[in-house]
Amino acid sequence: MDGIFELLQFSKASQEEQYSLSLEDSMYRLSKSFLDSLNDDAIYEKESYGGEIKRGFHPSSICGAVCARKLCYEYLDTPKDVEDRIGHELRRIFDNGSSVHDRWQNYLTLMSLKYPDKIELIGDWRCKGCGIKYSPKKEVSFPIKGDKPYPECLGDIEPCTICGSTRWKYNEFRLSNDDLLIVGKRDGKIKLVEEDKTLLVEIKSIRSYMFNRLVYPYDKHKKQFSFYMFLDGTHEGLFLYENKDDQKIKILYHEYNEADIAEELKLVEVAAQNVKAGTIANRIRTFPHSKHCKGCPWLSTCSK
Repeated sequence: MDGIFELLQFSKASQEEQYSLSLEDSMYRLSKSFLDSLNDDAIYEKESYGGEIKRGFHPSSICGAVCARKLCYEYLDTPKDVEDRIGHELRRIFDNGSSVHDRWQNYLTLMSLKYPDKIELIGDWRCKGCGIKYSPKKEVSFPIKGDKPYPECLGDIEPCTICGSTRWKYNEFRLSNDDLLIVGKRDGKIKLVEEDKTLLVEIKSIRSYMFNRLVYPYDKHKKQFSFYMFLDGTHEGLFLYENKDDQKIKILYHEYNEADIAEELKLVEVAAQNVKAGTIANRIRTFPHSKHCKGCPWLSTCSK
C-alpha cells in the first residue's frame, strides 16, 4: 500500500508541476505576442516615444553616417530589403531607456519645485489629466505659476484650464533646422539660477563595464548631443549617465564644438539638397564592397 500511495503522490506532484509549467508557458507566449504586436501599434509608439515629430533627419541616425544616399532612403521611408521588426527583448530595452528619461525628467521637475532659487527646468509641459500641452509653441520655466503666491516646496501649482489637474509632465521640446531638414527632441534644458547658466541635459543609461571606465563622454554620445546643441543654440550642457545595473550616476560637462559634427553636417547637407530637389544622392565611392554597404538594409534597392 505504501508503494501505491507514493506512486499516487508522485503522479499528483507531476500533474501539478505540468499545470504550473503550462501556466508559465501560456503567460510567456501571451507576453511575447503582445510585445511583438506593439510594432504595429501607432498609438503606443506615439505615447511612449514622444508623440508627434515632423519628418526629418534624426541625430541618432546622422551620427557616424557615411552615406547621403542611405539618409535619403530613411527620410523617404523607403521599404527595406527585409522587413525591420523590433523583437520583444529589444522592445523592452527601448522602453527601459524611455522610462529612465521619464524618471529623471520627473526628478528635475521636483528639484525645480523644491529649489526654485537654484534650478529651473525649461521646456514644454503636458497635463497628465487630459493630455493638453501647456506651451506647445514656446518654452516656459517650471514651476508654472498662477496668481497665487508660490510656496517654497511642493504646493499649489497653476491648474490646467481644461480639466483642473495640477499634474504636469515634462514634454521633450521639439527642435528642427529647416535648411538641413534635421529634427529631434532634447532630453532636458535647465537654468542654474545662482550661476546664471543655461544648459542642455542629455540622459544616458549604460552598463557597468562602460560606466566604470567613464571619464569623458563617449564620442558617439558627444556627436549626438552636439547636434541637439546645434539645433537649440545652447552650446553648453551636462551628460547625466546612469548605471543600468546599480543606478549610480555620473554628471559630465560638454561644450559644443562644430568640428565634432562637421563631416556629418556636410553629409546631411547633400542629402537635404537631394530630397528638396526630388532626387536621390549618389552611392558612396566604395559601393558595394564597403562594410557600410554590406550591412545596409537598402543594399538591394540601391543596386537597382
